[in-house]
Amino acid sequence: MITNRWMWSLAAVLMVFWTTGCSGDHSKGTPAASSSTDPPTISDAGAIVDPGSPGIFGVGYVEVPALRPEVQIAAWYPTDVTHAGSAMPKTPGVRTGPFPVVLLAPGDAGSGKSFTYLAEHLASWGYVVVSGTTTDSKTAGAGLRFEEMWEGLSTSNNTTAQLLRASLRTTKIALIAASSAAAAPFDQAGGLDTAAVVVLGAHPAEIVSATSSRIPAMIMWSGTDADPTAVRRLFANAGPDVHPYIVHFPDGVQDSFVDACQVDCSRVFTQQRAHELITRYVTAFLQTYVRGDLRYVRDLSASSTEPAEDEDDRPDVIVTRIGR
Repeated sequence: MITNRWMWSLAAVLMVFWTTGCSGDHSKGTPAASSSTDPPTISDAGAIVDPGSPGIFGVGYVEVPALRPEVQIAAWYPTDVTHAGSAMPKTPGVRTGPFPVVLLAPGDAGSGKSFTYLAEHLASWGYVVVSGTTTDSKTAGAGLRFEEMWEGLSTSNNTTAQLLRASLRTTKIALIAASSAAAAPFDQAGGLDTAAVVVLGAHPAEIVSATSSRIPAMIMWSGTDADPTAVRRLFANAGPDVHPYIVHFPDGVQDSFVDACQVDCSRVFTQQRAHELITRYVTAFLQTYVRGDLRYVRDLSASSTEPAEDEDDRPDVIVTRIGR
């Protein structure tokens, strides 16, 4: 749970940040430099039609120690550098927020770095994505609870982390979890101000706790990992405020959700295509339910099917909205 001590500490940091400003040069990141021409703000995102396209911000990355010595906290964040492909500056500046937070539990992938494509995309749209990572293959970053990710970032003495904390919006947090960590958002949301939940590659049996959730949720799954009827049944009695979306990739595989397919690869649903669709729908969902920007509802409701490249194939994705 986010403690009162953490909230008071954040308030103090915010006061210092806004009243004194920042300056200096640091190995992992640099403060935003003053300029007569301000960098673009998230309000300019209206110019981006497709939420699957990169956002308006550059992307920075930092790792700080977690409460457990074998795990690190990884954070991707917006910078003042205009987005230009995947190139990342060596000393990216921390962009002034406030930015909403996305906490990512990687599940069987073991490390948040397995979802770098998604984390960088969301950071370019003005989100701070926080996850666990490790260099020990026997230690899964998935073992970190969402609250531990928060605590690790909030107590770090790393200069970039300190500046980053002053740019966080501590309300309306989004939780993303994959495979074996799928139940975590529903089980742990009570200690956080959770506005939206996204689950990647879950089996219905793993997320039965979703039946009692009252948080807007998007469930993504691929191939024959789950029975569509069983997934829909989870939300049969969902309240009107849950807004569950079921996003199915018929020709996808479990590895479609991670950066690179290692074992179970699809011949007809490429990794690139999977990432295009995943980033598009996750971004549209978070824009709608975390930022409250209803312009992006159209990207959810108007795409019940996404035509396949070959008309003889099944649709690349089928999106179903449960209830009204």
